[in-house]
Amino acid sequence: MAFISYLVAGLSYLFFAALVLATGATSKLARLLLTVAILGVVWALQVLVYFEVEWGVLSDFIMLDGLRALLWLVFLSCLTQPQEGVWQQLWRSKSCSFAVLVWLSICLLYQFFASEWQSSCYYLNILLAVLVLVNLERVYRNLSDENRWKVKPLALYLGLIFGYDFFFYGQAALLSQVDADLWQARGVIHALALPLLMMATKRTTHWSVRIYVSRDIVFHSSLLMLAGLYLILMAAVAYYIKYVGGHWGQLLQWVFLALAVVMLAATFMSESFRQKTKVFIAKHFFANRYEYRDEWLNLTQHLMEQEPENNPAEHALLVMLTRLKCDTGCLYQVKGPLTMLTANIQMRVALSDQALTHLSAYFNQKDWLISLPGYRDHPQSYPELVMPPEVLRQSTINLIIPLYYRQQLTGMIITGPSHALSDINWEDRDYIKVIAKQLAHYLMLQQTHGELAEAKQFQAFNQMSAFLVHDLKNTQAQLSLITSNALKHKHNPEFIDDSLVTIENAVGRIKKVVEHFKRSQAEPASQQKIALAELLKQVVELCAGRQPVPELVIDADAEVHAQQEQLKDILCHLVQNAQEATIASGNVRLSLKRCHQHAQVCVEDDGCGMDQAFIEQRLFTPFDTTKGSAGMGIGVYEAKQFVTVLGGRLTVSSQLDKGSTFTLYLPLCLPEQDDAITEQEAQ
Repeated sequence: MAFISYLVAGLSYLFFAALVLATGATSKLARLLLTVAILGVVWALQVLVYFEVEWGVLSDFIMLDGLRALLWLVFLSCLTQPQEGVWQQLWRSKSCSFAVLVWLSICLLYQFFASEWQSSCYYLNILLAVLVLVNLERVYRNLSDENRWKVKPLALYLGLIFGYDFFFYGQAALLSQVDADLWQARGVIHALALPLLMMATKRTTHWSVRIYVSRDIVFHSSLLMLAGLYLILMAAVAYYIKYVGGHWGQLLQWVFLALAVVMLAATFMSESFRQKTKVFIAKHFFANRYEYRDEWLNLTQHLMEQEPENNPAEHALLVMLTRLKCDTGCLYQVKGPLTMLTANIQMRVALSDQALTHLSAYFNQKDWLISLPGYRDHPQSYPELVMPPEVLRQSTINLIIPLYYRQQLTGMIITGPSHALSDINWEDRDYIKVIAKQLAHYLMLQQTHGELAEAKQFQAFNQMSAFLVHDLKNTQAQLSLITSNALKHKHNPEFIDDSLVTIENAVGRIKKVVEHFKRSQAEPASQQKIALAELLKQVVELCAGRQPVPELVIDADAEVHAQQEQLKDILCHLVQNAQEATIASGNVRLSLKRCHQHAQVCVEDDGCGMDQAFIEQRLFTPFDTTKGSAGMGIGVYEAKQFVTVLGGRLTVSSQLDKGSTFTLYLPLCLPEQDDAITEQEAQ
């Protein structure tokens, strides 16, 4: 009877293995199914070989049963986590790792201590059967309805096989021997159950199903597991109390157990404990509700799409309402001691200063957004918050969201009812807080941008004033030469002629300054073609009244497009600086030559020079001067700005006690520029 039973089982598993091979499937689950089928053939063949040639030990099936249970545990783990490999499942899955240890224990005990520990092998196989059934129940319970239909034949197959093994090894453990009838029937049972496995294989082509895990089921299962562990621990403590308690031991044991059960019930009935457990499970065992990468990209894109007619506050409010699927809302911003309404989208609510002050005080203490419906239902969830009655009466308010910038409250957003969030959980709160933080930074950035634009306007005005003072100072210096020499040379006709020329020069300079201020700031100053050789001669003539008299060296003439008077002033200033840095017997040279596409103008001196640190840190810094009250500190800065606008550059080389060289590279005139300027002048 046993021979026929296991022969049928062996042929059935061999047929199933052939079917799996015929499909040509190469997935990891298909390979596991093939391994299970081959193991079934070996399991049946072991019995047949023993009966035919009396080779081996009949009870070797104990080790093969343990190996089969281990393979099915790995299969179930791969079914729920198809991305993991087989070896990863063996070591990462706690059930599989534990099953490996159990199977190795069975092999060790059976091979070396069979006579003394054979009953232990039965118990270990019972444990493996229970592990398979428990994992099967977990997988099947958490499947969606569609995938549950696909896996149902597999569940019936494994339930029948390992349920029978549980009964078979349970009786063997109780009787300390294997029941012959039950052992003989195992082959037929496997053969009858195998069509269920074939049906499951046909229904599930790739053996990769998506598991749907119910949060409530995991929550209640976790509570039951915690309760079981707690009761086991308390039972052990109670047994210890009974053991050491003497005459009062049993009484103390039952009193302790009663108190333990009461504490367990009180804990599980605590709403706070249940909520914290749910949040812990949701945070650590479930996928997020939001696709945070997509949400972040959408939020960033939305912030960049501010409409010109919307101010930053309205745009920030619109971004929050869009994310929360709300139609109404308003934004209050903290500006100094006041909390002001800065944006409103269809929200017919105006909170009083007293209510806003009350809410601001709460938000300064706790970074916790307020759900008004949640506060009405569970006010204990918001300790230290006493909601102002005028806010509590508002049925159109849903959420009150604080905005923080660097841990400082900068505002709050009040939203109306949401079409998507009927009841917010921990993840919704974290999501809203992240959006609120980004909006707070966005509003602060926009505010800083406005302040910076205003500061730039004042800076431009102050810079213009500084340039005006600088020009007036130069004009004053020219006129001072006349007044200081008037008493001595007032009867000299040549002095009178030079004075008139100087006065005419000063009047022309002041006239140009006045015209410059009359022009619009946006209107660019007109440029003209300048012959640099002639311009440098004028500069030398203007600076010849100071010592040392500058030397002019012209290698080749060049023409550039620029504002002639401004370029002349800049060159005069550079030559004057060189004269002031050089003793009267020193040398100052002004030179011109062509260098590729640029005209190269150099102002050289052999004066006191500058160190590299001064050049890098102070030379081109406006309003930083070494002349005290006699200078403004903007001459070199103005020169660099002017040359840069023309498309050129200004370089400086200097050594202490050896002198300095300022080199201006100015773009040469191009033919198309000549045509453009000629057309502009004609217009």
